Amino acid sequence: GECPIQFKFSANKSMAEEARRIRQRPGVSAETLASSVQDAVDELGVGWYQALVVAGIGSAALVESMEMGMVAPLHTALGHDYRLSPTERAFLPLATYLGAMVGMVVAGPIADLWSRKRSLLTTLSLSCICYIAHATLPASARLGTLLFLRAAGGFTGAMGIPIGLALAAESAPREARLRLVFAICLMSSIGYMVEAVGVSAFMPHFGEGDNDHWRSLCLFVGMPSLVSLPLVMLLEESPAFLAAQGDQEGYRRALGRIAAWNGRSTPAEAWPQPPAPVHERAPLPAIAEENAVAQTAPSLPALTQPAVPNSTPALNDGGKLLCIRDDETQSSLFRWNNMSTLVLLTAMDATRSYFCSGSSYLCKDLFEMSRIGQGFSPTRLNIIASISPVFGLFVGERLVCLGVRRLMLAFSTCAAGALIILCFESLRFYPAMVLSSVWTYKLCYGPMGVCAALLKVEAFPATFRVTAIALISLASKLLCALGPTLVEVLKREELADSWDSKALVHFILSLALAAQVSGFLALAAPRACADSTGHGEATCQS
Repeated sequence: GECPIQFKFSANKSMAEEARRIRQRPGVSAETLASSVQDAVDELGVGWYQALVVAGIGSAALVESMEMGMVAPLHTALGHDYRLSPTERAFLPLATYLGAMVGMVVAGPIADLWSRKRSLLTTLSLSCICYIAHATLPASARLGTLLFLRAAGGFTGAMGIPIGLALAAESAPREARLRLVFAICLMSSIGYMVEAVGVSAFMPHFGEGDNDHWRSLCLFVGMPSLVSLPLVMLLEESPAFLAAQGDQEGYRRALGRIAAWNGRSTPAEAWPQPPAPVHERAPLPAIAEENAVAQTAPSLPALTQPAVPNSTPALNDGGKLLCIRDDETQSSLFRWNNMSTLVLLTAMDATRSYFCSGSSYLCKDLFEMSRIGQGFSPTRLNIIASISPVFGLFVGERLVCLGVRRLMLAFSTCAAGALIILCFESLRFYPAMVLSSVWTYKLCYGPMGVCAALLKVEAFPATFRVTAIALISLASKLLCALGPTLVEVLKREELADSWDSKALVHFILSLALAAQVSGFLALAAPRACADSTGHGEATCQS
């Protein structure tokens, strides 16, 4: 049968073939060949293979979201069982996010130089082993052992984020990337729901009770890593990555298998050919013919756009003559335009991460503080609130016509407003008000995450895409670690009622400010990396 995922494409195949032939000139970089291979992926459309990508990469994202969701109750339980002081407790989230930062440092070079797929498989395997080690911790374990395991949990959880995003984006047509990332983030949001159910079943007192079974929760969180391994094994390596590595046989094989999954029968000769070696003097017949035409028609560039010095011509799908600068074939992350984009997106993602981690970590305390006089237990409120990110993704998907940048600003403003409501102490003791506010700002997690992910993926070429994403995520983890660490430092004890009212208000205001700033920074992002359409704004699909 046909895949239920349908999408419209407007590619001019004759122009795409012409552009591909021009890109095969001697000396054209691996980055340009990778772009041609991505053109081939675009022509294969959306089908069952992209559904497999959502299942595989989405399962890996689900693991990371479950880890993020369980951090607060797990650290409370560890502090309770091992009799940790407030200072020692504060080191637990710090170790977790420091481990995540190290994971980001390692993820970029490994995925860009070794393999996208194998790196992701290794990460999932290590994650499963890590949570088994958590569950088997002896009662006499020292603080150093606890910190090491928390750092390992953060390390394995963080590595999969940039690797999975790059593999998913490079395995789908450019025009389908936005909805593909929405689908993966939907899987990630389901992880928060599953984690909330696990906390309710194994730790009904959020780690503050003697009967909470945090070891069982660790095994529960580790299971998705094991389940996602066979799904990721079915995926192909990124064709664009293989092209950037010069592996002609590899990317042609990957394209062939993607075509088979999508029910496309494309001859092998249709796949992009690697550029001829630089030292080869004899031009290809097609190139010689183009050179002859260029000599007899010197006015051709003037009919389209001014010629660019030191450039190679190429035709886009609209038939316009483009110029690929030869100095851009040696593209580097350290070029000024790449570095400025890197700094801007880092600031945007860092403020978003601080808002998400801090507000998520605070949920437990907010629900516990509203416990008096309410009909629902805090764990049940937590389950209800965990549905919100999934609902938010459906809302965001319906609003893609706003454009990625404006969509990010709209949801960041919504999150900031919901947090400001919680600054009023009289409202924090009404469970319905707390639940509605938490529901509202959690609703923004998914759409803001999707927008940030797509901005990062579209901003950089395949040759150093994962490294750039990893650097952005590394810097954002600094503020991501700051949120939970501040919660532990500002509280006098692990109990929710140990909060000082003034300190709580200041912390909530800082989260609201971070959410709003991330939206304004996304609005300032370059239009070229605003979405996969290349026009700076998403388009509504009929």
